[in-house]
Amino acid sequence: DITIKASMLDDEGVIGTYTEGYLDDEGFIFTADTLISMTDAGARLESASGDISLLAESTLTIEEDGFSLSSFNIAFAIGISNAGVNISNGVIDANGNLSIEAKSTVTSTLTTEAEGGESDDSTDAAVASAILFSSPVVTISGGDIDAGGNASIKATNTVTANTTADGTDGDMGGTVAFNLLLGGTSATVSGGTIDADAVTIQASSDRTANATSKATAGGANESGDGSNE
Repeated sequence: DITIKASMLDDEGVIGTYTEGYLDDEGFIFTADTLISMTDAGARLESASGDISLLAESTLTIEEDGFSLSSFNIAFAIGISNAGVNISNGVIDANGNLSIEAKSTVTSTLTTEAEGGESDDSTDAAVASAILFSSPVVTISGGDIDAGGNASIKATNTVTANTTADGTDGDMGGTVAFNLLLGGTSATVSGGTIDADAVTIQASSDRTANATSKATAGGANESGDGSNE
């Protein structure tokens, strides 16, 4: 068998955040970028007795508890995940099955909590925001691709965002929770030849976003009624 895998995981991020004048070790910008490319006419992958697998995989795991800024707390993250397989030339010859896949997985959990003692109902007590870009792309525009068994071409995109701004412990002030999910998923064959017993081309995207905002007891701009729902 022949397996070619490009894999990247970012679970730490870059560019720390300031808390009470100090820079945290954890960052708020997370990136993962992987690419498998076959563009040379002389390139050749051949497995005379087994399968061939090409996998470009990028993964982001984001967990942030937030930081303090003036009178309110913030949990904020930007995630950018790209995974690509690009075949425009060359020969791939598998005696068995052939798998070509670009896979992007992003998991984000952001939580921030308001603190007691806030006396200004015109400011935000807790803000949580996730901006996530995830894009797996398979592009086949040329080359000679053969499999003695089945050929599978897939782009798989999985994004899960859970974002919470909890004002339960706060006296007053607003709370905001927000998710923005961006990026596309594609598996495209626009050129070349593919010869196999069966060919499957699939692009799948599963994106789930949950944003929860719990108000402070006093609310914002005198809109609170003493509850946090």
